[in-house]
Amino acid sequence: MEDNRLTNAALLLFAKKPQSFFITSEIKCAQFYGNEITKPIPAYQIYRGVQQYEKAVMEEAKRLEKARLKELEAEKLQKEAEELKQR
Repeated sequence: MEDNRLTNAALLLFAKKPQSFFITSEIKCAQFYGNEITKPIPAYQIYRGVQQYEKAVMEEAKRLEKARLKELEAEKLQKEAEELKQR
């Protein structure tokens, strides 16, 4: 909420009939690896229509979780490699 009013994002995600507020809205989701913005974008998806918003949020959450797990695994492998070098 901002200034005691719902934000557009809140209306799109939580209103019972968000299509009555935003007829032509869409969600654009992009995934990058690391902290650099690169082109072409590794993963990019556009969701149109209110029915797809929940799907978009769930798919992006899953994608982010997978990316984080890969990042953690890479960090673990790097740490193990550094420990082996020190021996």
